[in-house]
Amino acid sequence: MADWVTELDKLSKSLGEELGEKAISAIKEQIDYESEEYFKYLQKNTPQNTGELVKSLTKTKINETNRYGYKIEYIGNYANGTAHEKIANILNYGTRNSSGKYFRTKAIRRLRGLDERIAIRYKLKIEE
Repeated sequence: MADWVTELDKLSKSLGEELGEKAISAIKEQIDYESEEYFKYLQKNTPQNTGELVKSLTKTKINETNRYGYKIEYIGNYANGTAHEKIANILNYGTRNSSGKYFRTKAIRRLRGLDERIAIRYKLKIEE
């Protein structure tokens, strides 16, 4: 477990419910920001032949009680019946005969360090 999580746990016990609300707020704000950046990056960097793949990219909020976030995926099928998600994976990783573009892999790599960015946002919320 990350050090900041243990630190957060200690602080939340000492400061009470208000601190917990600030922590949840900081996490949600950072997830909202990061998911939007991820979505924009995919829109910009998805390979375009006909533009159909980019148009199929969607961002849907997860509506569950104990989960918060977004589902970002390529929905639908091409006219020949091949799923857009499958095409995106093939373009990302490549095949035996073609090299990958790694646009999804690069987008995911940009999410590294998310815990630290949440911790920074949380500390700023506490200082307010």
